[in-house]
Amino acid sequence: MTMLDRLVAREVASLFGTDETGCGCSACRAEAASPARRQTRGGTGGSAMPAWQGWSTPVTLAQIRQAQQDARTGKAVPLRLRPFLSTGEPHIYRITRAGIDRDRPLTIGMTQDTRSIAQRVGEHRGSKRGDQQVRAAIANLHPGQILVQAGRMRGHPDIRQTHGYEIWLQGRERPRIYEPDTRTFDERDY
Repeated sequence: MTMLDRLVAREVASLFGTDETGCGCSACRAEAASPARRQTRGGTGGSAMPAWQGWSTPVTLAQIRQAQQDARTGKAVPLRLRPFLSTGEPHIYRITRAGIDRDRPLTIGMTQDTRSIAQRVGEHRGSKRGDQQVRAAIANLHPGQILVQAGRMRGHPDIRQTHGYEIWLQGRERPRIYEPDTRTFDERDY
């Protein structure tokens, strides 16, 4: 494990109450599920947002990239990384920078049903399709310093419902990059 890996693991543990070296037993999984500061836990939606089940354990962009490569070559992708590669329905994601974003996430966003979280975060990192502010905030970071979480929702919310969750979470967690005037999630609908 490199010095950067140890630094990121320590930061993940302090921010999210997890230990990246957990063995996968029920105790380690329970510890990994503990919420981060200002992170919206499952069950907080009440009757208005009943399907919200909280955020996944954070993974690094480096781990997501490795999972993408493994999937392309037919290797097994770890269960905890599969939500980041999933397509077919919209997803919500949360980006945090290790060592920088201690109290609030950098951004909270969503994907279209044809895009995975991995693809969307990749767009933020190096494509004109990504958010320019997010790109500027993560451009000089090592992929091991970019932490990503997937929103866990019960059922299969459609794109409008998922957008409602995105807005609700942005209002609760107040990410550093937050556009309160945003009224649409996809310009191609207009």
